[in-house]
Amino acid sequence: PEIYTLSLHDALPILESVKGRGVQIVRLERNIPPGNARNRGVDVATGDIVAFTDDDCCPEPGWLHALAAGFRDGVGIVQGRTRPAFEPVPPLARTQWTPAEYGLYETANIAYRRSHLSVDRFDERFGAELRAAFGGQLGGEPFGEDVELAWRVKRRGVASRFASTAVVRHAVHPADPAYLLRRAVVDRKSTRLNSSHITI
Repeated sequence: PEIYTLSLHDALPILESVKGRGVQIVRLERNIPPGNARNRGVDVATGDIVAFTDDDCCPEPGWLHALAAGFRDGVGIVQGRTRPAFEPVPPLARTQWTPAEYGLYETANIAYRRSHLSVDRFDERFGAELRAAFGGQLGGEPFGEDVELAWRVKRRGVASRFASTAVVRHAVHPADPAYLLRRAVVDRKSTRLNSSHITI
């Protein structure tokens, strides 16, 4: 399958090494927020299915095939199973588990029919607006635009499916109690993300 990869500058040597294996590199001249970069990838993709993962994730062999197999019976979104890079995870370490479809659709492990991404795109303002609403309590990049996109697509009646054999391993980040406390506060204040999608 065709794979289109958006990359930060320091990852280019790695990507250059896989040229000629069906990988096309899209080079960004400057760092842009994740939602903007994903839209750039969608713009150059030509396949019927567009799959996403994140820079702190590592798909297992067979990942793309397992995601693609889920696109039948009118399904337009397929989410895969995300597991920690190693287990057991140390106390308070930060990672991601997605053992089943539970209403959040992170780009760590997900695919869309391209036709739906022609109608709905990642909202390039949403993540920054959400982050600003929290007063910078989390810091870093904008966030939440991946979940917001999936909810918007599903509100149009698009069906989703969970592919348990499409496995991505997510990095395990060191324990950071201060971050976890800030995140707990943010989770309680996430009314903007939820209020506009109350029917999902």
